[in-house]
Amino acid sequence: MEFLKKFFAFFIVLIVSAVLSLPVKNAISNTRVDASNVDSLRASIGSGSVFAILGGYRSIVADFVWIKSYVAWEKCDVSKCISSMELACAISPQVISFWTEGAGIIAYDVPHWLWKRLPKKMRTQERLETFKRRQATQAMIFIDKGLLMYPKNYRLLICKGQIAVSVNRFVEAEKVFKRAVEVDDGFYARRIYASLLIKNGKIAEGKKQLESILADATPDNPVRKQILYQLESLKQ
Repeated sequence: MEFLKKFFAFFIVLIVSAVLSLPVKNAISNTRVDASNVDSLRASIGSGSVFAILGGYRSIVADFVWIKSYVAWEKCDVSKCISSMELACAISPQVISFWTEGAGIIAYDVPHWLWKRLPKKMRTQERLETFKRRQATQAMIFIDKGLLMYPKNYRLLICKGQIAVSVNRFVEAEKVFKRAVEVDDGFYARRIYASLLIKNGKIAEGKKQLESILADATPDNPVRKQILYQLESLKQ
């Protein structure tokens, strides 16, 4: 009986993967995420019209689709990689790593893939930075879909904030890290939030955040030395 269950699960994976690969094959352009087709599919999945028969095998299908995205990632295939990641998130949106890893690939890997496609004479640093800025926007759009379902998920917020920082969108990053601090007031998010406040000219607020971390840190916590250094630098 166990063998039959596993065989049935594998069979479902193959059938669903084959059928669903058709509508999403061209859902993503070579340079950016265009998730309209995948969004329609997500709506169908959410309503249960597509995966009603899967039951507990839904996560297996999602894992299989994610593996397909990894295969595409190894080949630097933008279209197939992103469409597979979108589909995996649509099938199992509760898997937070799908969202964070997907956003990371879109923001950090895809710019280099696109840049390497260009003729050598066009591979300038300026062009690479343009790709980075554009893909950072696409990555945040991607992860915002996860935040719509899980608005207080710390990992999603941190991921989005880090992407914003990577392209110097400090005002937006400040807002995201503020939300992260409200969810989890650990030192990591608070330190970055404090630094962003200072970076954005809100010196008093940033200093207050740093002082609150110092007050909460135990005497032997190595973070104290870093905070003291930051506070001292504000006096100069």
